Amino acid sequence: MKYLLRFHLYDNPSRQSFYQLGPDQWVKKRPQYVYGLPYRLEPEEFGPIGAPGQVYVLANPLRVKPLLDSAKPTQSQLLIEVFFARLEEWGWFREAPEVSPTSTTGMDSYQPKPVEKVAVRAQNSQQ
Repeated sequence: MKYLLRFHLYDNPSRQSFYQLGPDQWVKKRPQYVYGLPYRLEPEEFGPIGAPGQVYVLANPLRVKPLLDSAKPTQSQLLIEVFFARLEEWGWFREAPEVSPTSTTGMDSYQPKPVEKVAVRAQNSQQ
């Protein structure tokens, strides 16, 4: 499977506007970016994306969309959109609605599972 990475940078903490950081990048391995963690887009890996030495924080969970190629319909390809914020601006951002348990964007019924029940269920399934 091939992955097309598209990096975006938010203009401000509202997450209403952003722009693309550099050109799209084709990769063979699925990226393992984690929401809220800092990243540096090194030139040897990604080319001239962003400012040299700039640290970015993953400001949204990855957005994944299938890519359809009529020339190769059997080959699976995914577009992965990566949304960053500058580290120095990250403190002004609210938690992304997609990860907030109190979100009003369709996930308001999200309830995290208590750890105790998960642990008990795992023990019972081994017996």
